[in-house]
Amino acid sequence: MDARTRKKAPPPVEVPHAFIESSTKRDRLLASIALIAGLGILLGVPFALRAGAEFFLPVTAALVVAITLVPMLEWLERRGVPSRLAAGLCIIFFILLAAFALGSIVLPAIDWVALIPERIPKAKAALGPVLDLYKSFDKFVERIFSQITISPEQGRTVRIETPNSLSGCWLRPRRTSSSSCSSRCW
Repeated sequence: MDARTRKKAPPPVEVPHAFIESSTKRDRLLASIALIAGLGILLGVPFALRAGAEFFLPVTAALVVAITLVPMLEWLERRGVPSRLAAGLCIIFFILLAAFALGSIVLPAIDWVALIPERIPKAKAALGPVLDLYKSFDKFVERIFSQITISPEQGRTVRIETPNSLSGCWLRPRRTSSSSCSSRCW
């Protein structure tokens, strides 16, 4: 083929400068809206979760328990245990595990609570230097603030009097002559 039979490529279409600017502005606007919406969601999610805690906490706990029990459930089903029986065994296992965990925490805690009255004097003796340091720091701060603040006895008194510079002109009767009062007051 020679150069005369080839199709000529169409000349490049020039895009108006205003279109490029508006496209760039639109992209920037969309990016800023997405960023602001993301920040709003990021800041709003904790408040929404706190407001819906009565619903979300039990649902989340149930999901965590279900997800952790799935491997044991699948293992039992692979061994030929029917799915209903495997689910019941998983629930019973979870209840026994929770009871064991609570028992291992509560029983030592009961013994510790019974020993608290005997340990109070020892705790006071151990915390005595820290409490003394706090008391001396508190006195120091109070002394500094008492020097900085102005008490009502030390404060300035302000007397408000009626202004006397223009009152003389206003209270005197006006004269027709402009030289008498206007030259003195205005």
